[in-house]
Amino acid sequence: MGGDDSKWEKIKDRLNVSGGAIAIGHANTSSGALIINASIIIKERLVKVKEDASLIECAHVMAEKNTPVAVVINGKEEPLGLIYLSEVCLEILQGQGEKRVLELTKLDFCAQSDDPVELNEALNRVGEPIMIKGHNGEAVGILTEDLTIPGLLQEFASLKLENARLKEKVEEMDTVIENSYDSIVVADGDGTLVRVSSTYKRITGIDPGDLLGKNMKDLEKEDFVNESVSLRVLRNGKPETISQKLQNGKEIFITGNPIFDEDGKVTRVVTNIRDIGELNYLQDQIEREKEKSARYYSELERFRAKQLALDEMVAESKEMRSIIDFAIKVAQVDSTVLITGESGVGKEVIAKIIHKASKRNKEAFIKINCGAIPEHLLESELFGYEKGAFTGASKQGKLGLLEVGNHGTALLDEIADIPVNLQVKLLRALQEQEIYRVGGTKLIKLYFRLIAATNKNLQKMVEEKTFRKDFYYRLNVVPIHVIPIRQRKRDVIPLAFYFLRKYNEKYGLNKRLNAEVCKTLESYEWPGNVRELENFVERLVVTSEEEQISSLNLASGFSSISVQAPRRASNCQLIPLKKATQMVEKELIINTLKEYKSTRKAAKILEVDHSTIVKKKFSDTKSVTLSNFSIVLL
Repeated sequence: MGGDDSKWEKIKDRLNVSGGAIAIGHANTSSGALIINASIIIKERLVKVKEDASLIECAHVMAEKNTPVAVVINGKEEPLGLIYLSEVCLEILQGQGEKRVLELTKLDFCAQSDDPVELNEALNRVGEPIMIKGHNGEAVGILTEDLTIPGLLQEFASLKLENARLKEKVEEMDTVIENSYDSIVVADGDGTLVRVSSTYKRITGIDPGDLLGKNMKDLEKEDFVNESVSLRVLRNGKPETISQKLQNGKEIFITGNPIFDEDGKVTRVVTNIRDIGELNYLQDQIEREKEKSARYYSELERFRAKQLALDEMVAESKEMRSIIDFAIKVAQVDSTVLITGESGVGKEVIAKIIHKASKRNKEAFIKINCGAIPEHLLESELFGYEKGAFTGASKQGKLGLLEVGNHGTALLDEIADIPVNLQVKLLRALQEQEIYRVGGTKLIKLYFRLIAATNKNLQKMVEEKTFRKDFYYRLNVVPIHVIPIRQRKRDVIPLAFYFLRKYNEKYGLNKRLNAEVCKTLESYEWPGNVRELENFVERLVVTSEEEQISSLNLASGFSSISVQAPRRASNCQLIPLKKATQMVEKELIINTLKEYKSTRKAAKILEVDHSTIVKKKFSDTKSVTLSNFSIVLL
């Protein structure tokens, strides 16, 4: 080999020197070979990997030792060949990290360290790493190109980080799939199942492990499924939805969606499977919860309305509380209400309670006193008019009261005073919820709730043909009769104190009622009902001289009621005091028993023994009325 012998001797010597890799320049210009920078990885730097190690284990070792190539050895520490980091990384990225190292081991050529011929050939083949063996067959070095090992390891570290991120994403996706209430099944482009979520067993009763790796065509043949939505998606290239009945009796709803590659080919089919029975059950649960919430809301609204009603109206008697409860119940619907009762009993208050307890409470409450509006103006007031409709009409026209109260509640008070000819038009407005203005041709749609009130007997008026029968029946859908105050005596005193507070606040006074006055007020019949009581209390407040209103002040208050008003005994009929006392006691006991229906309750009210009530009730004293005289309780 001539002059080259000394060169190979140097290489041979270098192989036995400890330290770093040694670069050897080689040029063969006569053969046209390129100048190659070669490196010798000496024995002390060699990385050895056992043949049964996995590629992942191998990559970690090579990265730690900062080498692009390693020697694969068997159990006897004998070299079997070389393995390259670049190939290991590529296999790992393709999901083959569990492969054995031996599968990638290569040994195309091996040079003996003491054989110049083999070393020369090794140098000429330096395009790929070549293992160099020592005299005893052990690996003593690797001849390789001058690779940029740090750059390669940096690339591997980057790939390792990307692989960790990819693994995190896969785990996140697994969590999403496994926590989905629906079952999720994934098939590849051939219809083979590559993923089945664990919820599949809950819905179908089939273990997901029995399906993985199987093709949907085979599952159709084996009657696992009647029809595969995955195969339909693969055939049609678009989302498909079907329903099926399983062998366990369950009905399922299946939706398949395709996933395309860059060329528009379906590579995956993602299928959602839902149990229709469970969906129906959940729907029923939702509906029941909605109904329960609606009931709770309704009860709360009724409670709120009741509290509001009690704030609006003083009602201690069972009779009046019953009327208020019924009014609140009626408020929940839009039925027409006819409120009847004597003048002054509180019909308007009941109408307001209905409005405030209804769903229209945020809209207008319009009161129309039909008896207070002249007959020739009533139609234009109710329905409005167009400009120039009649002499004296506004140039801009005018909205009717029904239009003003649209979406709200309209109270037609004194409904009996509406002329018969106007009742026809009002009946149509009530039934059709539409009107024409006076002088107009445009139909106006309305949406209002009507409450009518009267102190007259409409049924009798119908018989006398002064009130239309059809209009009466349309008004009398839900009748409410407000009883007079004389039939609910328990409300008299609470009402009196309510009005006392009202006028004390209004006039800045501090008047009080004593017990004797309260008894007198309660015993009076009040033909004018609540309105009369209110006016009477106001009169007492503003006319009494002392802060405490006593029975001495009642004379002025009752000045207009000569028969029932308390006054001193007159000379028109003089009787013995003892007899008069007996008569008063008898009358008082009878009235108390009428009110409370029990001798024990009467005794408690009158503050006497029960035996006294029984004795005086059944005494032989003749029944005498107090129509011809009155006694002042001083």
